[in-house]
Amino acid sequence: MPEETKEMAEKGSCTDIVPRKLTLDQERFLAARLSYSGDGDAASSCGLNPKTPAEWKRINPEFKRRYDRLGIDARTEAVRYLRALWDQAMERLAERLDSSNERTQLKAIEIALAYGGLARSADVNVTVMDRTKQLLEELRGVEDAERSDSEPDVP
Repeated sequence: MPEETKEMAEKGSCTDIVPRKLTLDQERFLAARLSYSGDGDAASSCGLNPKTPAEWKRINPEFKRRYDRLGIDARTEAVRYLRALWDQAMERLAERLDSSNERTQLKAIEIALAYGGLARSADVNVTVMDRTKQLLEELRGVEDAERSDSEPDVP
């Protein structure tokens, strides 16, 4: 082993130059990270110091690569989820457009016009999430109104 490498190993910084596989703790942390919103919570769930993942990212390029990949996968999954929510909301809205209740139809048209441009948007971001949630809430309001219209008036 070259002298420089021996010195680095003695100082504990050998991991900066020697690629290595992930440890069992690192694998467990990455699996837990999918279920937690932060590194600290995921680390704690594995019995690790909450600061440990930051150190792993700094010293282990393979761990950092795998960790960064989690973010890409999580965003992809979030986009799929939002698109499914959007499709569900649009189906429910389309049903309201065909309602026999004129008030329901008018409210559905109003909602469709307000959110129509959003459906064509290629960007999925916080604004889209917020607008989708608003749309679903408005659709629930339309459904509630339909139920109250169908209930007999009690004097």
